[in-house]
Amino acid sequence: MKKVSYYLPNSYGPSSSPRLDLPHVPQHIVQRGNNLQPIFFHEDDYGVYLEYLCGALVKNNCRLYAFVLMTNHVHLLALGETSSGVPV
Repeated sequence: MKKVSYYLPNSYGPSSSPRLDLPHVPQHIVQRGNNLQPIFFHEDDYGVYLEYLCGALVKNNCRLYAFVLMTNHVHLLALGETSSGVPV
């Protein structure tokens, strides 16, 4: 049996592995506050973030399949509709 090892990036810092950009495969995107600081301070901040996110999705021709908004980070599952994938 062949042993397979996986790279798990530090959960508190950026990943040093290159991003895989496969056609028709959604990407898991994590956006964090600096030093685990909050990025949302009031309830209204969540709605404002979603408005900007919707605008960015339309502008960049992306589909959003799932999202989680937490006080100090965001998880997105998105797919770029073009061959270049989800823009960074």
